[in-house]
Amino acid sequence: MGNASNTGRVSQSDSSDYRGRCLICDHGVYSDQERMVDEDGCYTHQTCVDHRIRHGPVLTLHHETDEYASDYRGQCLICDHGVYSDQERMVDEDGCYTHQTCEDDAADKKRERNHRIRHGPVLTLYHETDEYAAAAIIESQRFYRGESGLAGGGIYFASSPEKAQLKSKHRGVVLVADVQMGNSKNVDRDGGEFKFTDLMRQGYDSVIIRGRSSGSEYVVYNYDQVKNIRKARF
Repeated sequence: MGNASNTGRVSQSDSSDYRGRCLICDHGVYSDQERMVDEDGCYTHQTCVDHRIRHGPVLTLHHETDEYASDYRGQCLICDHGVYSDQERMVDEDGCYTHQTCEDDAADKKRERNHRIRHGPVLTLYHETDEYAAAAIIESQRFYRGESGLAGGGIYFASSPEKAQLKSKHRGVVLVADVQMGNSKNVDRDGGEFKFTDLMRQGYDSVIIRGRSSGSEYVVYNYDQVKNIRKARF
């Protein structure tokens, strides 16, 4: 009997028309096939490339170098996407850009927020701070949000003077205020990172952190929701 290995092709690489393995399908590429060669001298079947392009995912991407486009004007202050010369846009006094559609949407969101604040629940809540800060807050009738906290940088309150004292980092004066909660987002004891503008886009005006041993925490993100600030009597 003859040796079977001598009756056929031992390997593709032994053939004179063999060029290499396709990078996509891993089958042999031969000289009589349409093929592509990359800069490293590697081969692919043209049909494999065409199939991958036709049936692969199609993505809409935001290019990171939009500032180099000739019609690029800047980043929208509201949506943070590029503003281009062929789009309706607004320029503020500092030369910054916003899309007109974003500006209109933001105005709508502000009107909706104002309606929620005016017609939503008003709670009597408490906050403890040092004597100097308390005097300034009462005089100005303004609380300003802090830089950080369980629910991000906000204005934090408790439901009673005693609970405010448990939560406070500053011993001194307990203040009481009428707080317009609007539409509240309820979160668990771990809180989260929230911002005024993000909450407004989602239709929320405040955050309530529930499940804490010291009692719930009530958080608003704008001083216009805090009214009638005075010293608590207890």
